[in-house]
Amino acid sequence: MSICKVLVFGNRLVEKDKLPLELIPYLEKEFPEIEFKEFDSIEDLQNEGSVLYIIDSVENIENVTIIYNIDQIEISKSLYTLHDMDLGYMLKLMKKVNMI
Repeated sequence: MSICKVLVFGNRLVEKDKLPLELIPYLEKEFPEIEFKEFDSIEDLQNEGSVLYIIDSVENIENVTIIYNIDQIEISKSLYTLHDMDLGYMLKLMKKVNMI
């Protein structure tokens, strides 16, 4: 299966979260056949299909890590508001309801 689109998460206003977005021009040059889509809203994630390729910054990971299985993602056990719902939580929720 060839990759045709990669969702790139990040926030240009947050220093520790902007690196993936800064990589987009380099990735587009290296892989012109792939669309690198800047993505910042997990609410729209379900519209991207059931097979997802994602680049994101993650706290407490020091090296580039490829995650093949959503079960490898650790999420906080406490969810108090929708602001606590991050990409990892959303991916696990989508898997649970068979969206991915």
